[in-house]
Amino acid sequence: MRAGLISFLVCCTLLVNAQKFMRLEVPPDLKKITYNAGSLLIFQLDKTAENDIWYAENIIEFDLSRQEIVFQNWRININDIIAVRKDNGGALQHKIGKAILIFGAGALFYGTVGKLTTCDNCPEAQVVGAACMVTGFLLDKIGNKKIYKIKNATRLRLFDLTPDPTPTTKKV
Repeated sequence: MRAGLISFLVCCTLLVNAQKFMRLEVPPDLKKITYNAGSLLIFQLDKTAENDIWYAENIIEFDLSRQEIVFQNWRININDIIAVRKDNGGALQHKIGKAILIFGAGALFYGTVGKLTTCDNCPEAQVVGAACMVTGFLLDKIGNKKIYKIKNATRLRLFDLTPDPTPTTKKV
């Protein structure tokens, strides 16, 4: 029973195609960002007339023999990519910015309703609400994107960690 389970797991790992991936290596802090099949890649191409065009595509697979990334309708060589953008959607300032923005909207609504009903402290609530909305918007938008320029040290590499189906054994 145990040997059957182990052989089943070994066969499953040999059939897995998810062991091909692309890695963005940033050398000063040895940061490595990994992209698998199905990941969203946001990048700029060297062949574009204007360098302000960013492409966002889901990766279908990697062709290691040609060093290409395969997308839904096209493929590109990794040497044609000059920059990669990473969106930090889960960053702390993004979450705090959304919370402050929502609080500011509530305070602004409270101040507006209070002004209509002749509340004495409500103009202060409007100022606080507007300031919180501006601060929350700025926290939400600033600093949530990181751009990596592909240069000498920063590079993209394709990897294939699929095990060889024919093991080599030596007779001694």
